[in-house]
Amino acid sequence: AAPVTVVTPPRVGMLMLRLREPVVGETFNAGEVLVTEAQVALGAHQGYAMRLGRQLEATLAAAVLDAAVEAGHALSPRILDELAALAQTERERQAAAWRLVAPTRVSFDEMT
Repeated sequence: AAPVTVVTPPRVGMLMLRLREPVVGETFNAGEVLVTEAQVALGAHQGYAMRLGRQLEATLAAAVLDAAVEAGHALSPRILDELAALAQTERERQAAAWRLVAPTRVSFDEMT
């Protein structure tokens, strides 16, 4: 097993948040967001992660997991299963939040 080498230690910075306006489809800069990024190497395999907010340890851990999957580590299937479960939980959380605000949605009709 190759040791993990930290290529870029966790660092905090600002990133421009770009959004697409839904009616015309134009992209605009909504503002800056705080992010943490890190990069590691596991032998010849690279791992990279960027997370919202100031999350030094979590970002480094995510980069290590990325490198492990890239390297085909024995735990890769378990890592991918756990990530899929987390993604499903987050989709369900977001769907529940949208259901809470759905009754407040306003529809506008255009008169011609």
